[in-house]
Order: sequence, then C-alpha cells, then structure tokens
Amino acid sequence: MTGDIGRLFPDGTYDGSIVNLGPGVNPITFSPDNDWVFIARDFMDKGLFKIRPDGSEPTPLLPDLVNFNGFDFGPDGWLYGPLYSGDAKLIKVNATKTPPLDPATDVLDAITGIAPSAAKFDSQGRLVTNDLFTGRILRMDLGRGR
Repeated sequence: MTGDIGRLFPDGTYDGSIVNLGPGVNPITFSPDNDWVFIARDFMDKGLFKIRPDGSEPTPLLPDLVNFNGFDFGPDGWLYGPLYSGDAKLIKVNATKTPPLDPATDVLDAITGIAPSAAKFDSQGRLVTNDLFTGRILRMDLGRGR
C-alpha cells in the first residue's frame, strides 16, 4: 500500500534498505538474469519501473502505463502481463530496451476476449493466464500461436 520495496538476502536477513515508488506497487519480478527488479503500480497509480536489486534509483520505463498486473518474463525475454481494466487484454513489453516498445502495439491478439488478471510461464515456456469472466485457466504456446 505504501510503495515501499525492501530487500531480503538469501539467508533471510534484511538490511533495512527501502526504495519507495508510491502507492500501488504490484506486481514485482526479477529479470531473467536477476540484474533488475521490474515493478508496476497497479490499481492505485500507474507506471512500469525497473531498479537494481541494490536499491538504486528507479528507472521509469512506461510511466503512464495503467493497470499492468501479474506479469512474468517469457522465454523470449519479453515481459508479458494483462492490462487489468476496461478492455482487458494481454500485452508484451520489451522491458530490456530503453525506451521499451509501446505495449499498445504488442497486444496478444490470440487471447483477446478474456479478462486476464495475471500471466505466468510454465516450465515448458507456455504462457498461462486466467479468465475472470469464466474462471477458466488458459495455456498458450507462443511458438505455435495457440
């Protein structure tokens, strides 16, 4: 709720470090190489940001992105997640480029018509999402577009 992001070490110790992005910090994930932490502000604010795990100053990637929720990196290195509002849809963002590509041009057309709230990848690299309207869990093979 407060936007505070702290750091725990693998042994469970906490060094007291805090970075504050403002209210609405949700979701959060590490880049595949663990060099960056990606954070969006959902529901209470907007924006997609990245910070170094050492707590350096946040870098805004898409400061006006609204309601980007439950994201995950795909095997192609892109960040996939739903825009959880209005015309709900899944998008992908090239979060390793600065500035990233406009997510409005990277809508996953193969999965429109659902209301997703999260996107995750399984151990075989398949995108898994949900449909809040029906309660269905859906899996998509991005390589084959199904």
